[in-house]
Amino acid sequence: MRRLDKLANMIDRILNIDTMERKAFKQHFLKGVILAITFDKDIKSYFQDAEIIDFFKTNGYSDITEIKNANFKITIDNDIPTAEQTNNTVGYSCVNKNNNQIQIINNRFVFIHNTYESYESLNNEIKKFTERIFTKFSATIKQVGYRKINAIVAREIEDYAQITELFNENLFNFLKCDLFDFNVLENYRDNFTLSKNNSKIIINTSIAKIKNIENSYEVIVDTDIIKSNIVNIMDIYETINEMNQLHFDTFCWITSQKMKNIMNGDF
Repeated sequence: MRRLDKLANMIDRILNIDTMERKAFKQHFLKGVILAITFDKDIKSYFQDAEIIDFFKTNGYSDITEIKNANFKITIDNDIPTAEQTNNTVGYSCVNKNNNQIQIINNRFVFIHNTYESYESLNNEIKKFTERIFTKFSATIKQVGYRKINAIVAREIEDYAQITELFNENLFNFLKCDLFDFNVLENYRDNFTLSKNNSKIIINTSIAKIKNIENSYEVIVDTDIIKSNIVNIMDIYETINEMNQLHFDTFCWITSQKMKNIMNGDF
């Protein structure tokens, strides 16, 4: 294991974890991956360009719909107040056949991958659109958020240890107390946010009983990394690479060796 100075600087040394050699597991439990790029001004008007719309459709994002924001406008006529609903277009949603989605909402450009295959696949998709479209923007990137949601269903669970042995022993500490029996647990959530200079890391964990499947629980590990003050659009690729490495390092810390063996097909 080794620590990369560049990565450590990027996250301002918020987490005391080592940088691991990144490698793909044979299977993953990623429920969703979201990359949100925030600009310093509204960018949705760029999507009205026929050339950009055609580019989205040509590259498989042919299901395009407007995103509306419903508001109420109150007027007074003859001392009688009347509330009238108004719908403003705040952006656009573009979906491909794999149910992956790109959203342009006011000043944000969002990639949502619901069928995540690999970081390389996501990165290729990001480059395809950013290299073609972002050069048209007369806007500056102010923030990049990169979020990964892991969801794991554990079945035939009879005690706390059967779940916790899949994760770092420091997670879910509250459940180890003697306040209640594990079989009465319906839902447990824990979260913390770390912030330093222009970087932020948000980690949410939860365990929830699946009501229609006996002795089954869904465990969610939701990690969000946010980096602010990105200036050059072309710096986005290096920033995302570094953020993805941090996601991998954090996931390696969160999961136990048993979980890693399961993901590699070693039972």
